[in-house]
Parts: sequence; structure tokens; C-alpha cells
Amino acid sequence: MESDALRQIFIQRLKDTRERKGLSQGELAQLTGLKPAAVSHFETGIRLPSFENLRRLADALAITIDYLMGRTDAPSLSGPAADILLRSFSRMNPVDQRVLADMAQALAARHQIARGEIPWPEEIEQCARKTLADAGIAALPVDPFKVARHFKIDLQPFDNLPGASHGYILRTGDAFRIGYSQALNNKGQINVTVAHELGHYFLPEHLAQLCPTDGALHCCVPETGGTMLENQADHFAADLLLPRDWFVKAMEGVPDNLDGIKKMADDCQASLTATAGRFARCHPGPAGIIVSRGGKIVYGFLSDDMRRLVPDRNVRYQKGRTLPEGSVSRQFNEDENNVVGCRDERGDTRLSKWFPGNPVDREGVEEVVGLGRYGRSLTLLRFNP
Repeated sequence: MESDALRQIFIQRLKDTRERKGLSQGELAQLTGLKPAAVSHFETGIRLPSFENLRRLADALAITIDYLMGRTDAPSLSGPAADILLRSFSRMNPVDQRVLADMAQALAARHQIARGEIPWPEEIEQCARKTLADAGIAALPVDPFKVARHFKIDLQPFDNLPGASHGYILRTGDAFRIGYSQALNNKGQINVTVAHELGHYFLPEHLAQLCPTDGALHCCVPETGGTMLENQADHFAADLLLPRDWFVKAMEGVPDNLDGIKKMADDCQASLTATAGRFARCHPGPAGIIVSRGGKIVYGFLSDDMRRLVPDRNVRYQKGRTLPEGSVSRQFNEDENNVVGCRDERGDTRLSKWFPGNPVDREGVEEVVGLGRYGRSLTLLRFNP
């Protein structure tokens, strides 16, 4: 670290990494066993650390010494905590690995939200509402193509891309193009795909991370699972196509069942799954929707009333959990023809079947429909108040 260039790289990376992790100089000093004045001297260049102190700094910040010294641009994980995480991760089964990854992502998101780097769900909704207002749209159904045209975003259908992509966003200089797959063959799904990519365009930090340079292409491949940015774009798409207050008003007089969700999807020109998610979140009683593949839950949403009825998060159904033994949905999914053929089925159920261990039980109705070539099914649960 004798050259001025390497000295400046060290100073900048030490300060940037500390601030990115939300630490003060005093807090970093506590983690390393150094004095706050020493950290201040390192960041101003008055002094440079010994090798031992360099190791302490790297361990406390969970980065490598090579990164701090400018030998690599990849921070990487390092330190005792990182070693424990990596060793533990390698011993887990795939389901537990996914749970740990989700927990780590949620913790990272909490810190990013606290620093104002990524938006809250409320801010995503506000961003979608502003987008609608700027585009002059004030009623359902929302046309995302009109939104894109208003902001001079090019739209392009495509036949196929690697990885079964539904859509993409492409940067060309200062302009952007959104592509959508013609293989979707469903207006509602196409609208959701375009709205999802619009989320990447409008939400803070998305373009900087996904399309930072000229020619950068980001593809949406739903089957790969949701990252934080993809989940945010999904929220934006729902808020853009199905604004909560407009949707609640449109629900008036619509049957409180799967047929009602299908009607809302047609009326709103949105996909069945996006409409079902909004339906569950706006439902006035205990209700929930689940998307599943085979015997496993892919994701689900609960109404506010259902959350109050099932307050323990550990009891609620979660991604990766097995569908309940003897449930209509599990039996339905056992026959692939039900799913591919978009058949539907209905039966009675109980709260205790879906939420074992919950102190309150209720009778309810379970409806399930196949989602065709996607290989998934959609379940609607409704329970007595």
C-alpha cells in the first residue's frame, strides 16, 4: 500500500463500506477492538493500518483484505461470521437453504430501507399512482402499453429468448425498450409482464443495478425465483394495473369465489394470479390465495382478517411447505391433466388443516384451478368469520 493510488483506494473503500453497512466510526472501532481515533486516521490517510489491524477491519466489515487494498473489485464474504454462514449453508437441504437466503435478503432489505436505498411497499404504491396520474389514467382497466408510450419507452414483442423469458428491459444509450413474449398468448399475462418491466424503469435503483450501461439487458424469468428487485417490480405491477381503491370498488357485486376472481381478471385485463393476489389482500374476511406446483407451495397471500386470525408467522403457510395431506389442492395437483387442462375443483376445508397449531379453528371452502402450461395451480381459501 505504498503508492498514492492504492492508498486512496483503501481510504475510499474503507469509508464507503463502513457507511454502506450503516456503521459509525465508533461502532466499527468497537467491532475491531480499535480506538475511534484510529479508524478516523485510517479513513483520512493520516495513518495506515498494520496487517493485523487490516485483518480486523476486513473481518468486521465482512469483506476481503484484497478488496480493501484494491487488488480485486469483488468485496466477497470474509470473517468468522461469514465462515459460519458458508459452512452451515453447505450442510442444509435445498428448502432450508432457500429459507436462509430469504432471511438474509429480508435483513439486508431492512437495512437498505433504513438508509433510504430501496422503497417501502407504500412508496412503491405511491410511485405506481404517480405514474398513472402522469400518464392520464384514472380508471380500470389500466393499459400498461399506454403508460410506456406516454414515457416514450419502446415496446417490442419477441418470439423467444434463452431461459423462457417472459419479458426484458434493454438500455440503448439514454433510451429503453421493453420486450414481451408472444408465447404468453394471454393479454392479462402480457400486461402484467409489461407492468413488471415498467417497475424496473420507475423504481429507484433498479436501472442502476439491472441496466447500468449501454446495451445492458435484463430478462424476467419467473421460474428462477424472486429476488428483492423482482419482488418489488411485482408489487409495482399489481399497484399499477390493480390500484387498491379502484379494485375494491370494482369488487362490489362480484361473486366472492374463484369465478369472481376470473371475472375481475377479465374486467381488469390482468393475469389470474395477479388478480387473485389483489383479491386476497382486499378481501374483507378471512381469505388467502396459494400458488403451488406439485405438492409444494410456491407463494401465497393472506387478507388482513386472515392475518389477525392466524397471528403466528410460523403457523402461516410459507414458500416450500408441503400442501396439507388430504386437501383438495394436493389431490388436484396429483393429476397433471388437472393443472395443464385448467380444470377446477371445490371442496370443504378447515382452518386447522392449513394452519395446524393455530389456537382458533374455522370451517371454510377451498377452490383450486389449474394454470395450464405453467405447471402450477391457484387455490382460493375462504373461512367463516
